[in-house]
Amino acid sequence: AVDAFASLAADAIEAAQQTFETANVLEEEPGLDLSKLARPTSTWTYMVNDNPLSDDTLSTLSLPGVFR
Repeated sequence: AVDAFASLAADAIEAAQQTFETANVLEEEPGLDLSKLARPTSTWTYMVNDNPLSDDTLSTLSLPGVFR
């Protein structure tokens, strides 16, 4: 599993490049019928931060900000 994870990013980039090179998305010759593609009714956005207390903009949430 560790060996597979080490090449994960490179494999993803290679797969994406291959998809874009082989996909038939020319306007003159539409190869994808997107008319019946289900779209989400809502979207979600997540903010990911490994250390949210390291930024001064969140100082009111950090312990030093509480004791000022």
